[in-house]
Amino acid sequence: MIALMPVILNLAIIYFDLKIKSVFVSFSIATFIVFSLPNFFSVIFGGDYSEYTYQYVTAHGTVFLAVFLITRLVLFYAFGLGYRRGCISSSEENIRLQFFISFSFSLIFLFSSLSVFDFSLNKLMSLSWSDYRDSGSFISLLGSFFLYAGSSFFLLSLKKKSTYGLVFVFILLIYIVLVLKTRNYLIAIVSPFIIYFLLYTRWNFKKLISSFLIFFTFFSLYSGARNIRHLGSISEINSFEEINISFDSGEFELINTLYYFVEKNGVELEYNNVTLIRLLLLPFPSSILPFNKPKELSYILWDQKMGITGVSGSLHPTVVGDSILNSFYFGSLIYGVLYSILFFLLDKFVYISKYNFLWFGLFCTTSFYIARGAVYNGIVIIAVGSLLILIFGFLASRIKVR
Repeated sequence: MIALMPVILNLAIIYFDLKIKSVFVSFSIATFIVFSLPNFFSVIFGGDYSEYTYQYVTAHGTVFLAVFLITRLVLFYAFGLGYRRGCISSSEENIRLQFFISFSFSLIFLFSSLSVFDFSLNKLMSLSWSDYRDSGSFISLLGSFFLYAGSSFFLLSLKKKSTYGLVFVFILLIYIVLVLKTRNYLIAIVSPFIIYFLLYTRWNFKKLISSFLIFFTFFSLYSGARNIRHLGSISEINSFEEINISFDSGEFELINTLYYFVEKNGVELEYNNVTLIRLLLLPFPSSILPFNKPKELSYILWDQKMGITGVSGSLHPTVVGDSILNSFYFGSLIYGVLYSILFFLLDKFVYISKYNFLWFGLFCTTSFYIARGAVYNGIVIIAVGSLLILIFGFLASRIKVR
């Protein structure tokens, strides 16, 4: 019965988020996929770890989800948000403005990533994913922030019924799958549309078929990007038969990192709550601090589990795992409350802001990353992406966009 508790609580959170039309239903769905569901099957069928490990993770996962749900409910009803019956809406002029901003962001991302290949077709065809990652510059890193900030471009193209916008999205998807081979970028482009579709669609048979086709297409691209990454560069692919669209179980295996460290009685940290401390120190450059910032938890997990240092490797233990490993006894309680408060404030902001679709896309995308356990990266993307939206929104509002 205890194995069912995280599943039941997680489904309750998903239902609540759907009911209030929260953008962070993406977080609750992703948490169900990467934590609650695989943990349920691990407890029922067993695996490589002890029963104590499975029971410990299940108990703390139950606490995290229960605290998260209760805090969400208290905040929602205490501050009288009210159930939302309609869509996030903007005037036609405002839609054009947000479309223009997100299109500009997508273009900046495209050109910044092409700069890694020196705008050379030969390099574009011959460099592998690892070559692209290792040769990444500040420009390409900044470009990725622009993509996340403009991740609602696909959604806005549909809202605006822009043919050239949809064509550009198609080109961008093919470029990401075949050249960049980076699945996070696919999530950034597609997830805002999927979540918006999920929140604001009146379901019928036609919509169910459409949603299945959308999911299948996204799954094919997502798996294809991973398989092409393993094959190497485009020039090394002799035929499309080499690209296998197979089931990608990677997201279901993230929880194994958490099991591993619980089995070893924890991760060796200089002090607890390294993720929270790093986030609090985010505004301060390391050069002005009298001490070193703690290393990011995902890097610590890689170093201690894999034993291979100096390669910028990382392991993400899911958001529940990040909470447990940061502070073993109180992490589930502390972080469950903190995430609820953060999501409540950001959710409310989406519905009062002029650039609601841009915020919707940014928060939708980053909540997927946070659910996987890439908490620090997710919050940094929110911070930088928000700054870009505010700056470019201010500039674009002074330009007459047709």
